[in-house]
Amino acid sequence: GNDLLTLINDILDLSKIEAGKLDLNPEKFELEYFLTDLKSLFSETAKTKKINFVLNNNLNSETVLETDRIRLSQIIR
Repeated sequence: GNDLLTLINDILDLSKIEAGKLDLNPEKFELEYFLTDLKSLFSETAKTKKINFVLNNNLNSETVLETDRIRLSQIIR
């Protein structure tokens, strides 16, 4: 249910982007925590489908990004 709701919201955001009405909310966050969230999001699906999922991080543990975290997640998903 939550995955479907997220997908619908992502599609609505795409419509807002096309209309030029999407506000970005940049924030600073540590890349390591973001990658951990991604790994937990995709690893179970990969395991179920018997796909080898590897996330390589060659940056130091204190690397910080400043961007709209929600939009970045949408792009990666």
